[in-house]
Amino acid sequence: MVTIRQRLGDSHARDRAIAAGTFLAWLGLGLTQALAGGARAPSTEYYSTAEPPRDFRGPLPTWLAMGDLEPSKLPEDRALESLKNATEPPKNVEEAPRVASTAGNALKLPEAARAPARASLASTTEPVTAQPVAEHPVVQAKKAILACQERYRQVQDYTCTFIKRERIDGRLLPAHQMQMKARSQPLSIYFKFHTPNKGREAIYVAGRHGGKVLAHDVGFGKFLAGTLKLDPKGSMAMEDNRHPVTEAGIGGLIDTVAKHWAVELTPEESVIRFQHNLQIDGRPCTMIESTHPRRHPGFLYYTVKLYIDHELGLPVRFEAYDWPKHPGGTPELAEEYTYLKLRTNVGLGDRDFDAANPQYAFGRF
Repeated sequence: MVTIRQRLGDSHARDRAIAAGTFLAWLGLGLTQALAGGARAPSTEYYSTAEPPRDFRGPLPTWLAMGDLEPSKLPEDRALESLKNATEPPKNVEEAPRVASTAGNALKLPEAARAPARASLASTTEPVTAQPVAEHPVVQAKKAILACQERYRQVQDYTCTFIKRERIDGRLLPAHQMQMKARSQPLSIYFKFHTPNKGREAIYVAGRHGGKVLAHDVGFGKFLAGTLKLDPKGSMAMEDNRHPVTEAGIGGLIDTVAKHWAVELTPEESVIRFQHNLQIDGRPCTMIESTHPRRHPGFLYYTVKLYIDHELGLPVRFEAYDWPKHPGGTPELAEEYTYLKLRTNVGLGDRDFDAANPQYAFGRF
């Protein structure tokens, strides 16, 4: 005999089944259209915030597929992930229970749809292009001076107007200007002074004249002494000079800077600044400035400025500054060398470095 309680239970069970079937049928229809390429294709996914039917007693849906964007922007082979059961998510995503559509296809949601907010379509479909990492200025400076070294290996000789300013015994001397000829092999240097001591000349050729500098003064000094043979590092040759003639020239400058920058320039101890499109004697140059904010016994100068000619690929100006005497003070210029009207590989020969050259004024008279 069927009791009233049993009938009521059967009625309630039937109502729940009808409600559940209606909900699943609605969900299955939408998913069937999506998988079949219907007019409302899924594009991005959201957490469901809709309330279930009042009389629905089944598990609450966690994900719903929405079709708000253009289906052409989705990958053609993208599958929908399985809808999660809200009661207890599985630990292994691959083993998650799946809800089948009326077409019998397993459902998957894209990984980007796992976030509560709207996922960017472009971020899931467009590849990310890695941006090149800019080299540290220290690396750039070191490469620049090495490039100058490489370029100078192609220079057999050059002529220029050489201007130097140097601080000797704490006093910055007036600018010295002279005509200069130089040859790489063997190292050969010729100077003819324009100011001061106009007319003074000096010649040095490595391996000749016993390693001495041939020089003559002007005026009465020339009459008395004639041509002198001087020790390149002796007191007479080094008068008003910070460096011996054996280190003179662009090649020696490049090697000195390269040697010190290789050791001194570090990201922790150096500040490097590049300034492009400057001009020296009307020629475009790039200036590289290196500064050591903290003094160290191994550092030669506080700041160095190197000007590299764009066309020649060689330094045409060098400035070096000592540390300020007190905090906040102005750095003092220690030495400055400029090479104007620089012409390379002009075909200099032994005659250009010979005291007997009739164009020169060596000799007593």
